[in-house]
Amino acid sequence: MHIALDETMDTHCDMTRLTDTLFPLAFVQIAEGGDVDKMFEELAQRLHQMRWRVGGFLQRTIAEPQSRHATMYLENIATHQITMLSQPLGAGSSGCRLNFDVLGQATYELATKINTDYDVLILNRFGKAESEGQGFRSVIAAALEYELPVITAVKPIYREAWDLFAAEFAQELPFELERLLDWSCSNLKPIDCS
Repeated sequence: MHIALDETMDTHCDMTRLTDTLFPLAFVQIAEGGDVDKMFEELAQRLHQMRWRVGGFLQRTIAEPQSRHATMYLENIATHQITMLSQPLGAGSSGCRLNFDVLGQATYELATKINTDYDVLILNRFGKAESEGQGFRSVIAAALEYELPVITAVKPIYREAWDLFAAEFAQELPFELERLLDWSCSNLKPIDCS
């Protein structure tokens, strides 16, 4: 198959390669001081420039000067819609601030478009909700049924839960944008430009 490229298209990927792996699932372990959200944003932009349909969510965290807690937001990569993910529980609160209803709605919306709208998914975290069997866990499983590549990030605190969920299927990648891009490109199916 011949793929037509124009001069403005980023050609970092060899878009004629099919995946060699049965389960195109990769993750990075979140390193202390590493900005996984910025790296995932750059990855999404680069893949989009290559004309891939990128789905999933980025996390935005904004420090609140009057609180010891930051406010978390989810940004839909495809639509750029931003939704507050954390709940304001008050300055002295110590409980989980994650709004499971918002995460559930985001999961549902993403799951309904997996087999039709996207070539690759970037999921901001495998975190507390996923470690408890909720959140994007079902999206990851559904995406793999369609052989849709998925990239996510895991904090060390949730690594044991991640390994129980996906250790035999997932590939750990170094915390480097170019390595994530290479993995993505090697696992994406060719674009049909006919």
